Amino acid sequence: MSSDILLLARLSENFSNLLLNSENNYDMIINVGSESNFKTFYAHSLILSSQSKYFQTALSSDWIKKDGDKIIFDKPNISPTNFDIILKHLYCGAVSLNELTPSELLDLLSSTDEFMLPELMNFTEFHLLSLADSWVKSDLIKIYLFSQKFLECKNLQEFCAQKICESPELIFKSNDFIDLSEEILINLLKRDDLNMDEVKIWEYVIHWGVHKCSNNLSEKNVNEWEKENFHELWEIVKNLAELIRFNDISKENFSNVVKPYSLMFPREMYENLLWNYIMPQEFNKPSRNKKFLAFGQTPKPTGFGFGSSKPAQSGFGGFGLTTQPATGGFGFGQATQPTGFSSFGQATQPTGYSSFGQATQPTGFSGFGLPTTTSASGFGFGQSTTTSASGGFGFGQTRR
Repeated sequence: MSSDILLLARLSENFSNLLLNSENNYDMIINVGSESNFKTFYAHSLILSSQSKYFQTALSSDWIKKDGDKIIFDKPNISPTNFDIILKHLYCGAVSLNELTPSELLDLLSSTDEFMLPELMNFTEFHLLSLADSWVKSDLIKIYLFSQKFLECKNLQEFCAQKICESPELIFKSNDFIDLSEEILINLLKRDDLNMDEVKIWEYVIHWGVHKCSNNLSEKNVNEWEKENFHELWEIVKNLAELIRFNDISKENFSNVVKPYSLMFPREMYENLLWNYIMPQEFNKPSRNKKFLAFGQTPKPTGFGFGSSKPAQSGFGGFGLTTQPATGGFGFGQATQPTGFSSFGQATQPTGYSSFGQATQPTGFSGFGLPTTTSASGFGFGQSTTTSASGGFGFGQTRR
């Protein structure tokens, strides 16, 4: 052990002894807790004010209470156990949390926050994370919600959020869901790893918003709502609705679960949502999770989607341009054969295509049957920008 460490250890030991013997030379009486859980501590104001901004402010106030030459300090909202840990931290910088349960550690987090002790808070957070196996199945939501109170607990918040995103039903199906704050839901909906179908996320957002409305609305009779009801719901859920990846909701699900609430959307926004099912929009949000891709995000070399597109040599990606470098199939998100298209994604001949996938001559095909170049062209609902080989096209034009 180096001499520097030995000196620090000796200094810590000296201050620890000072705390243990504080009843002999103290100038502060601190009454902690209330009723049966009460304890009186004796401390030195100079040490506390030099080690803690909280005590520095509190002890410089004109409002401090004195009994003779002793400062009287009352903290009824802090447990004696937590304050004992805090004093040891302030005096000698060495504490042990091994005997504390997860619930007691959460309580200690609150105390360290109140006394403005970031180092002890970080240490407590780290210790709580080291015990994650003991609480992640039983108290994950409780600890996640609790951690949201503290800006400093970023590691704990992120750990809990990742676990929730792996199994979102833990929070979305909980009895506490409708009581969650908008901020917590926004933090979850911003994440790309939220492992839930987008249409289900939308349904939960509506469910949450309806319960916040003032007129005891029901999701079962939306067709009976007044215009004012839709307006109120929009004001409640608008910040959440803007985070929904509507391009990951199929047109069938959109018609069934989004369209009934069409009156609440601003007109321009709803029109843009509808256009996304006809032509891709640049502002489409990326899919949260590839296994839930629906329209526009194609993890395989080929397929069909509603999403945005970029020029490529061949293939058809759906209501937009393909981003794939190889010849593509056509189908609702399913990769097909390297060449050719049929009605809904089945491969045909490797040359030329007609209206719904029947092989023709390799002389190309445009949206409404106009002859184009001698290169084989495919077809779709967007515009082709291919330069050679079999390529995508649109209800209107193909160009080289």
